[in-house]
Amino acid sequence: MAYMIRPMQLDDVPQAVQIDKECFPLQKKPMAYKSDLLYNQMARYIVAYDNEAQDKASIIGVLGFWLMAGEAHIMTIGVRKNHRRQGIGQLMLEAAIQLARSCDAFAITLEVRRSNKEALSLYAKHGFTERGIRKNYYDETHEDAVIMTKELDNL
Repeated sequence: MAYMIRPMQLDDVPQAVQIDKECFPLQKKPMAYKSDLLYNQMARYIVAYDNEAQDKASIIGVLGFWLMAGEAHIMTIGVRKNHRRQGIGQLMLEAAIQLARSCDAFAITLEVRRSNKEALSLYAKHGFTERGIRKNYYDETHEDAVIMTKELDNL
């Protein structure tokens, strides 16, 4: 399979919301994709799709970040369950790092559940380091979040 990345479009919003529900079932409200795409100049969203699939409009992953004070803060990253462990999250993360560099961000940061060992490993593999803990960050479970950051060289 040939997975590709492209900027999110308005037509992708319903599928992105589905991916959120699948990946984050305890999340109370979905990301504001539509208003971010239309009105939020800080927001950047990308989607992954299978270039060999007949329906290239069907997205299988979504990642979004906001640019704030020179830093790209990842707001969401998710891959459909039946497409996990195929390198799609890694592909989106690499694309987001490049996009953040192209926006002259000096760093990229995120929060991740302390229990999400797979995600922690992926981020560490890409040069993210732990910078702190947000206690009881996740409302629904009161689980702590690990703050991870990667400095960008912008070469």
